Amino acid sequence: MKILKLDRNSGFVHLRIESVDDLWYLSNFLERGDIVRSKTERRVKSKEDIERGKDERVSLVLSINVEKELFDPEAKVLRISGQVSEENRFVPIGSYHTINIAPGSEVKIWKQKGLKNGALKILRDAEKAALKPRILIAVIDDESSCLAVVKDYRIESYDIEGPGSGKRHPKLRSEKEEFYGKILSLIKSLVEKEDIFAIILAGPGFEKEKFAKFLSAKEPELGHISVVENCSCSGIPGVREVLKRPIISKLGSELLVARNLALMESLLREIGKATGLAVYSLDDVKKAAEMGAIDKLLITDTFFKENREVVEEIISLVKNSRGRIHILNSKEEPGKQLSSLGGIAALLRFKILGDNEI
Repeated sequence: MKILKLDRNSGFVHLRIESVDDLWYLSNFLERGDIVRSKTERRVKSKEDIERGKDERVSLVLSINVEKELFDPEAKVLRISGQVSEENRFVPIGSYHTINIAPGSEVKIWKQKGLKNGALKILRDAEKAALKPRILIAVIDDESSCLAVVKDYRIESYDIEGPGSGKRHPKLRSEKEEFYGKILSLIKSLVEKEDIFAIILAGPGFEKEKFAKFLSAKEPELGHISVVENCSCSGIPGVREVLKRPIISKLGSELLVARNLALMESLLREIGKATGLAVYSLDDVKKAAEMGAIDKLLITDTFFKENREVVEEIISLVKNSRGRIHILNSKEEPGKQLSSLGGIAALLRFKILGDNEI
């Protein structure tokens, strides 16, 4: 995401959307009552068109008062719906319209409630995410392969079945080469499409080493950006296991997904040990924020959008006490774990006393 202009006093921001990831950030940034202005298309009818029973689709710039938004990662679009808020020769004020925002779109937004700390953090995170390189993790065993593009806030995975799936007899050489060929073909496609800077070959057995030799022989350039890492699981669990390994930081990548996995691991550990250094209800988190006790605040995107006003208050308190704020994607594993705890939690600098301990 590129921030072309930002005026915090008026709540105005002009953005250029550069990736599908940017759409996720924008969906969290928007709230009901914002004014969004962007280029769009609409079917219109003139008097002559009505008489002929025809209409035409025209391109125009519309401003709408946001009522709802829907992010569709598969279609790579964010649909923003609401009432038209400015006069237009094709569309009357008050009529309903949906603006589709996609990579390449520019959008102007006026936040009627002002540009608060939480919303500002989302924009800054989106800017930083655009500069982070992407990693491809291939978890390979003798029966299947899971290739995962680790993006800033989510994991995009692809499965390939191997020749050994459901079989017990030794694999034929031709079947194994065909299996490796499918993996290599997908890797080449993803490296080109997603601008991958490193490939991690992992898995529970020796298949990863065998494939690493195959990869280096067939595509030396890809072999040069590949490393081999052990893991005990196959599939997506194996991908998550690799994300917790030191190899991620060694590659120089501060991946949001990896960081969120580590944060949730720390949170659950403190809760399990009952150290008093973790809280996870809205009331307890707010109390901790008011005491300046929060070191790391964790919120799911869903909880943030549904409780924006009170969460913005908490974020301001945490920021003032130099704590850090982390917004998790509720559709990824760390976000799902946090959602099961209510959608908001915090790791504390020091233990806070309950009312019955005073």
